[in-house]
Amino acid sequence: MINNNIEEEDNFLDKNLKDILINTLGTTNEELNSLEKLIKIQKNKINSFDGNHTQPSIVIDNFLYHGDLGHAIDMDLLLDLHIQHIINNKINSFDGNRSQPSIVIDNFLYHGDLGHAIDMDLLLDLHIQHIINVCDCSLDDQIKQVFHVLWINDLEDSLSSDIKKYFDQTNQFLEECKIKNQKVLVHCQAGISRSSSIVLAYLIRYHNDSLEKAYEYLLERRPIAAPNYNFLIQLMRYEKELKNKSQLDDKYNPIKPIKDTTDF
Repeated sequence: MINNNIEEEDNFLDKNLKDILINTLGTTNEELNSLEKLIKIQKNKINSFDGNHTQPSIVIDNFLYHGDLGHAIDMDLLLDLHIQHIINNKINSFDGNRSQPSIVIDNFLYHGDLGHAIDMDLLLDLHIQHIINVCDCSLDDQIKQVFHVLWINDLEDSLSSDIKKYFDQTNQFLEECKIKNQKVLVHCQAGISRSSSIVLAYLIRYHNDSLEKAYEYLLERRPIAAPNYNFLIQLMRYEKELKNKSQLDDKYNPIKPIKDTTDF
């Protein structure tokens, strides 16, 4: 029997699914408990809105939101977010039917879907310079001639895919772009599972000290972010690896006290 601190009504994994995760991925009870918590965070975020509208992207917490005409005419959404002022920028607005990728980190990291990645005008408007493509669809040559594309083309959104083996590569790619102050779009087919996992791995490594905090942060900016359960478990293991490595570094490379050279 799996013991956890989550109330019975908050259990999101049935016995059959738990058995599948245990048998196929070697999932531990601790990982199942953590998975329940992550699913609860996602469900709470979904339930915080009525489900009939999307949310604008958060550019600066508690201050600046970036959206489209649909957001500006949705009274319930504006009241829920406590919006008080609206700027209608007709000159730089998109065509009205085109969505925008989510802003994960201002002036750097964007998170979207295949539609965003093939929209040349959108990419140029946002000053995107690099793309991480995490789906089996190759981008057009025209896109690849203009933008630097890292294509991970052998990764299915399934319970058998190993996404963790790409985290070091994508993290290095993203961090190099960050250091150069260059913008990146991370996308998969729908911008929900695979690309969210890549973004979360980066957030865990460089911006948040836990997967739980990273997921809460991402959901505030992209509410549809929902890695499959296999990917969430791999992200848990990646987080644990990073913490173990950090502890080893602290053990074998302790900070030496500064020698006092003061003359008396």
